[in-house]
Amino acid sequence: MYNKNMNYFGFASAPSNIALMKYWGKNHYGMPMNPSLSMTLGDLRSFTKVSISDRKTHELYINNTEFKIDQKLDNFLSKILNYFKCNNKLKIESVNNFPISVGIASSASGYAALTAAIFNFFAKICTLTEENLKMMQVFACNGSKSSVRSIVNDSQKFVKFENNKITTVPVHEIFSGFWDFVLCIDKKVKEISSSDGHSMACKSIFNAIRVEYANNNIQLLCESLKCGDFEKVQSLVENDTLLMHAAVAENFGGAMYLTQGSKVIISELIKNRGKHRVIWTCDAGANVHLLFHEEEFNFIDSFLAYIKDFVAFDLFTNKSFKGISFDRT
Repeated sequence: MYNKNMNYFGFASAPSNIALMKYWGKNHYGMPMNPSLSMTLGDLRSFTKVSISDRKTHELYINNTEFKIDQKLDNFLSKILNYFKCNNKLKIESVNNFPISVGIASSASGYAALTAAIFNFFAKICTLTEENLKMMQVFACNGSKSSVRSIVNDSQKFVKFENNKITTVPVHEIFSGFWDFVLCIDKKVKEISSSDGHSMACKSIFNAIRVEYANNNIQLLCESLKCGDFEKVQSLVENDTLLMHAAVAENFGGAMYLTQGSKVIISELIKNRGKHRVIWTCDAGANVHLLFHEEEFNFIDSFLAYIKDFVAFDLFTNKSFKGISFDRT
């Protein structure tokens, strides 16, 4: 038992990430059914502080609003606190600079920041060994499988998770400075949670196809990123996205994360991009990510000015702390 009057706290920050090759669905052991690869989004982050709670239960505050601790988070906290032989309850204060539960991987950055903050707290009380620090990835993975791609150094922009191992993927210079513009068209909490989607994935024929697709193409994606084959990367990423969302639609009777606004943005981008090097993708949500090198800024600027006449959205980027609103007025 740690003294609740101790003036210690742990703090950590972690980036969100956008999966270029997505994992969707878990096996019988609760692990991803296929390998995944993502780009960390340095400036879209969760900032988390943990301290000893005065209460008999854990406290959770996200963006200054108190949330109930659900069973998943309670189990996560129990495991990590048992590891440190701590019987106290925690006060968790977390702030995101982007919307949560809308498909911008807030659970990835959230669990990564929470895990790192708890380890930072105990590092101030006792000496942590290299073996202890390696457990951060294990605990982060218990919270959110995609969080292991966020509990990395900021310099690690492209990260692969395969066979329960994290590796950094070397990339060509055209990808090393990639921008991600997130067109956030729906800030409401999504009706189909990612957890529900993962639990249903094993029942989808489409997901069986995309698991095979990911297993067959993860190495090709790594090689294409390294040698700078933009067209191949574009094809692999966009096809994987389509297969994932097809699996969701099959599982949930035609219901999709993608909205009409999502479809308009994607179709208009494909129609207008021509030879401009822009990749689109969507995680488990309606919001559309546009990935591009800075040489395409002029095209992206004109495209956003054009598309705002059809779809209202807020713009978030991986290199800015501020969201910019685009509406039809």
